[in-house]
Amino acid sequence: MKNNVPILKYLRRHSVCDWGDVDDDEWLKNNDAVDSSQPIISIYKFNDTKIFIITEADRTATTMRLADDC
Repeated sequence: MKNNVPILKYLRRHSVCDWGDVDDDEWLKNNDAVDSSQPIISIYKFNDTKIFIITEADRTATTMRLADDC
């Protein structure tokens, strides 16, 4: 765990279509993206850190980044 972030917890949420702290429009876009060739972006807050999880449109990779890593 980098910075004590429970990485698997947030990857599990992302994998079950819990997109975290995105607005309603982004939530709907992600739901649509599950069945199409669009990227899926989840945002979670952990303590004072934002966690971004991005699954590529072609589903070849999923990346997790902390806001301070960007």
